[in-house]
Amino acid sequence: MTGTDIRETSSIEETSKIGGTIAELADTVREQMALHQAYVEEARRLVAEGQWQDLCPPDRTRCTGEDRPITLDGNTRYLRCPAADNGCPWLEDRKRLWDAIFLRMLGLPDSPEEAKLPPNIRRTLDLYCHTIAERVRRGEGLVIGGGVGSGKTYTLAWVARAARRAGITEVCYVPSWRAFDELFEGRYERLDWDSPLLLWDDFGTEARTERAMARFHGLVEYRITRRLAVILTTHLSRLELAGDPATERLEARLSERNVWVWIDRDSVRPVVRAADWEEAQP
Repeated sequence: MTGTDIRETSSIEETSKIGGTIAELADTVREQMALHQAYVEEARRLVAEGQWQDLCPPDRTRCTGEDRPITLDGNTRYLRCPAADNGCPWLEDRKRLWDAIFLRMLGLPDSPEEAKLPPNIRRTLDLYCHTIAERVRRGEGLVIGGGVGSGKTYTLAWVARAARRAGITEVCYVPSWRAFDELFEGRYERLDWDSPLLLWDDFGTEARTERAMARFHGLVEYRITRRLAVILTTHLSRLELAGDPATERLEARLSERNVWVWIDRDSVRPVVRAADWEEAQP
């Protein structure tokens, strides 16, 4: 046998071995896929029969739906629950819990109630929240005005909740007084300039300086130019902002991407009375 024949025979043998290995691998993949499907079907059976005790953690409101134990023939795999997003009896409770955690992390009221929202701006607010993914994609926001205690921050919490439920989790909330302190000191890293949705609360309550105000205008310009959504609340009216040389440019720029609304009601904050303490006595 010549050297060429030996090399050709060796090549054929190697090719045959590789082919065998690929076939074995393909068989293994098919077996694993079939086994995985069996676990999926078992999970669906548990859901269909309502056997939640075999599927859910003890605290069902904290369940994310991920990594639920499914047991077949004494073996356990961890899968996403088939009812995680549709069909879970505790779905609304889970949503409220994760909403509250998200809002608390932002620094907003963690349990906004629909019944407490300002009635006169509901049409615009609902339209924004129901289309929030598109509004944020287009860099569009709101300017929410209203008197002290009228519910401006509460409304921001409702918007942030809608954002989370629409899959927008990169949200930055900042009170104006704190933001202006950061701008004055030049601590830009503490303000998320590139967040898809910026919630700027209580503009007009800050301690303004020429330097901080110039940097604030720069921030607004940066976000509007890049179509990054801003929702700003303020106790100042649109006419007041437009008539003040320090803010007239701000009013004009915000109007390019933001709808203006005014909460038309008095303060809804609770007022503590001494009589309440007397009534609380045992």
